[in-house]
Amino acid sequence: MKKSIQFAAIGAILGMLSAGLISAGESNCSGEAASVSSAITSGPSEVLAIVEKSITANPDCACEIVKAAIESSRGGSKAGIGSSESDSKNVLAIVRTAMTAAPDQSNLIAKCAASVAPESADAIQALSNGLGQASNPLDFPTGGEQIVVGPQPGDGGGYTVLPPGTPGSGFGGIVVAPPAPPASQTGNQN
Repeated sequence: MKKSIQFAAIGAILGMLSAGLISAGESNCSGEAASVSSAITSGPSEVLAIVEKSITANPDCACEIVKAAIESSRGGSKAGIGSSESDSKNVLAIVRTAMTAAPDQSNLIAKCAASVAPESADAIQALSNGLGQASNPLDFPTGGEQIVVGPQPGDGGGYTVLPPGTPGSGFGGIVVAPPAPPASQTGNQN
């Protein structure tokens, strides 16, 4: 009984400590996003340099940094300022810079950017796929080479399990054994 109370107390203490560490990490990203936002507001022409520097220093905060950069470059409103074409170009430039700074976070960056700029979601996905960050894990890079699997038209259909051969070579044809006669029944038939 004493041991179980001690283990419960230790578990509770460790649980509180881990919750504190998680919330400290989240507040760090919030603080980084706030500093990115204020830096972009004070120097809007340096958006890409600010994003690259911040994500290189804190790649785990890439989502919050990209969101803050997109919203700040729009003037703080989610609707945006100016033409939608120039806004989309700014969003794509921010996303490209972020993906280059933290390539392992590319899918997360694309999703976060699309969440604050849904009108650019298709362009963001195309950019992500164009940078080699396919969203499907089965899309293997081939370097532009077409991979052909299986028999091709005009090549005879490929080989079966055994390669063809001439009769008498051991691979000359299919051998079919005659069916076995049924077993005779002997004994009592009651």
